[in-house]
Amino acid sequence: MRLHTAAAFAVLYLAHLIPLARWESLAVAGTIFSVLVVEALNTAIEAAVDLATSGYHPLAAKAKNVAAGAVLLTAANALLLGYYVFWPHLGELHRALLRQAETSPQILGLALLVLLLLLRTGWRG
Repeated sequence: MRLHTAAAFAVLYLAHLIPLARWESLAVAGTIFSVLVVEALNTAIEAAVDLATSGYHPLAAKAKNVAAGAVLLTAANALLLGYYVFWPHLGELHRALLRQAETSPQILGLALLVLLLLLRTGWRG
């Protein structure tokens, strides 16, 4: 959940830097929302299964696997949408990021700090 939330903030920041069409903004916001909702449902399903079972049960494992699969599919959809929306704007985005770094070196330091924190803690879940 932490990784998806951090990715959502990063995407929202990037979307703020470039002028997206209205449909692109709505698609990005809707996709972020769907990933977070499915992640929350996955967490709820896993907690309910853990509460209901004390040991291994094949149906409990199936429920957890299906819920995790839903998160994976939703995240893959988000990546595809992100590629489709942001690819045409990459040159413009690169220029906007360079302008931000030139006018405010603190932004570059903050971005590096967030990247380091994600690498340190984000991959563990």
